[in-house]
Amino acid sequence: MSITTIIKARGLLTVGTQVLLCKEPNKNFFFLPGGCLEQNENLPSCLVREFKEELGIEIFIGPFLGCIECHYKVSQTVFQELNRVFKIATSHIFLTEKLISLEKHIEFHLIDIDKLNYPSFKILPARIANILFSSPIIPTYQFENQIIN
Repeated sequence: MSITTIIKARGLLTVGTQVLLCKEPNKNFFFLPGGCLEQNENLPSCLVREFKEELGIEIFIGPFLGCIECHYKVSQTVFQELNRVFKIATSHIFLTEKLISLEKHIEFHLIDIDKLNYPSFKILPARIANILFSSPIIPTYQFENQIIN
């Protein structure tokens, strides 16, 4: 069985009582915006690049919030996804009901933080909620195994 490691930078952008989340069209789960680290790139520059590519906005990198390591399987490949999460901010005024994505494979939504507690609301990796609701925010490491043998 092959194992593929993916390193991602994710950004936590809050606006009042809302958090910016992404989802793929026709999928039933949300995730924090960000993306895969490219060769010769550091995590903050990856996050800046991803927000520019996906939403066309400039962001400012804040404190490191934690790392969520998630293992999952697609066909015969096991993925080890390392999500590094940073608090981010923007001076861009884009707070509308429908955020316009520059890429067709992703949608952006501002979601009330209170809605994230509902059992019907699915965010992946699920342990992202531990970072969203920790107060005060202390950098943390979380592990999630989604592989069912």
